[in-house]
Amino acid sequence: MDAEIISSYTDGEAIEDGVLMSFKVKTSEGIKVIPNHRITANAFNALKEYHGKRYPEYDDVDFLGFFFNEILTLRQYAIDAWENGGILKTDFRFKVGNFNHSKILWFLPNENGGVTVMLPEDY
Repeated sequence: MDAEIISSYTDGEAIEDGVLMSFKVKTSEGIKVIPNHRITANAFNALKEYHGKRYPEYDDVDFLGFFFNEILTLRQYAIDAWENGGILKTDFRFKVGNFNHSKILWFLPNENGGVTVMLPEDY
């Protein structure tokens, strides 16, 4: 027997509300929105603060592109971990491991065929 869904919160609603952000990259044609991968606003802000001193000239789109490039290679690992009952975890430098400190990211498959990057407390 399937459980009755009482309420749902779609990807589009979460983006509209500012809970989720789409990744963006700068191209020669302008800014391109990546359609299937997401990052929570909390994770974006934490990563931006962590990496900001090293890249003071970056704006939000630069950071979104930088973070997107880092997660591209982790997508399949996130899916594999989820299918095996786990969650892919990295530190804020995108190194995979089982960390016991506060600067941890979770990578979860999402409804768009991509991955959502979040802080553990965003889950």
